[in-house]
Amino acid sequence: MNMLAGAGAVIGGRVMVVEDDQEIRHALAELLREEGHTVVTCANGQEALTGLREAAGALPDVILLDLMMPGMDGWQFRLAQKRDSALAGIPVVALSADSSAKAATIDAYAFLAKPVDARALLATIERVLLQREREQMQARMAQTDRMAALGTLAAGVAHEINNPLTFVIANLSVLSEQCPLMAADCRRLLDRPSGGPAQEPLTRIVSRLDEAVATLKDAREGAERIRGVVRDLATFSRSQDETLTPTDVRKLLDSSINIVMNEIRQRAQLEREYREVPLVMASAGRLGQVFLNLIVNAVQAIAEGDPTRNRIRVTTQGLPGHVLVEISDTGTGIPPEILPRIFDPFFTTKPIGVGTGLGLAICHGIVTALRGDITVESTVGVGTTFRVTLPATALPEPRPRTSSRTVPPRAGAKMRVLIIDDEPALARALAAMLQPDCQVTTATAGRDGLERLARGEVYDLVFCDLVMPEVTGMDIYEQIKLQRPQLAERFVFMTGGAFTTRAREFLEQIENPCIAKPFGVEEIRALVGLLRGQPRVS
Repeated sequence: MNMLAGAGAVIGGRVMVVEDDQEIRHALAELLREEGHTVVTCANGQEALTGLREAAGALPDVILLDLMMPGMDGWQFRLAQKRDSALAGIPVVALSADSSAKAATIDAYAFLAKPVDARALLATIERVLLQREREQMQARMAQTDRMAALGTLAAGVAHEINNPLTFVIANLSVLSEQCPLMAADCRRLLDRPSGGPAQEPLTRIVSRLDEAVATLKDAREGAERIRGVVRDLATFSRSQDETLTPTDVRKLLDSSINIVMNEIRQRAQLEREYREVPLVMASAGRLGQVFLNLIVNAVQAIAEGDPTRNRIRVTTQGLPGHVLVEISDTGTGIPPEILPRIFDPFFTTKPIGVGTGLGLAICHGIVTALRGDITVESTVGVGTTFRVTLPATALPEPRPRTSSRTVPPRAGAKMRVLIIDDEPALARALAAMLQPDCQVTTATAGRDGLERLARGEVYDLVFCDLVMPEVTGMDIYEQIKLQRPQLAERFVFMTGGAFTTRAREFLEQIENPCIAKPFGVEEIRALVGLLRGQPRVS
């Protein structure tokens, strides 16, 4: 069957041809190879789907898909492809001898009726490849823009962490010196004959204990500050996550401000005016990226040297059905001839190496994708105001992840707890938090924890790290769920925030609680009390 005629030059790419007719399949492959493409052929939809899932890093740039095939046809293949997040983005060009309305409505980049004109086919592939190249270039430039922003923020974040970290380390060093002295005084008391004088060493012990308590309080305050900075950073590490959830814009603004606070202090006074506003449906990471970019721009618009004379003002207010966020600065302002172009991709007034010109374009794309609007007003020598308007949602704020399942307390018995974590120091610290109210066993490797559970050891709760080398918490849970499903319900997962795609999908599917590291003793004891059916009363 001769369905090809003519020729045309296209950019070389990887093409998968899915066609059950061997003659047509070979003709398409020959034409495409002559034009410099790398071609993989499949005889049906199932073969193509299997090949794609096994291809890993060598996925095709475009799929030529016949619709009428035995077994898995083109429509069924397309549904399966769209359900697989790793494959859904590959564009499809549909081919069919069926020119009916149903065939033409296939969800594809283009539909070409058989017999296919070679020039039309090659031109279509060229358009697909050019569009893919533009998308990939924008993605690379967006990554470059994020790295440039990280370079700007790195010094400020280091400052915000290093200050409290310094006095945490210093205070712990003091305690490491004081504790042996107190122990020595206690030993001297124990060595004294019964009834001997003890006033002097007791006085020293009490004094040193008072100093130790004050030192620990300062160390804990510093650690809490570090935890806050790390959690703020975690918000922006999820900028590729497209999942929309009810989000409080004020929390995202505070996180953005905390990240760049050191830069703000050097240039301006910060003013915040947050009025009560409803939640918005957004990806926290993506919307946080918008606010961070706008605040960084405000900071960079103000010269260093006189922070008392300059202002950066951040406000929120509710509008009918919407939320308005304003970020203003008293910086240099934007010339009127430039103002209409600031949201254009690759347009920037910053020096080479400081910006890519994609920051505001990305912000505009994120906001408009949320059905919102971003505008700017600026006067040279006076300052600039960016306004982000987003539709409000009536949905309630998401509740913290907790399990409705409780562990019935055994009369007069301690709860039996297994801790599985590949950090021995963390496992010891968590055990100390749980004792003396719990009987605690620790396993410092996933394999060790799995073996304990698999051989029938009985526990009321299992605190399990989510991501570990070799055997992960997910592996342990999935195996125990098959063998001892009631025990699987008693898992509490712990995570340091480094989510893989598998970990994120796993947490979305289960009902077990998940707590973020670092955590404090109050959080742990409250959670244990809740799961035991005896909520802690403070």
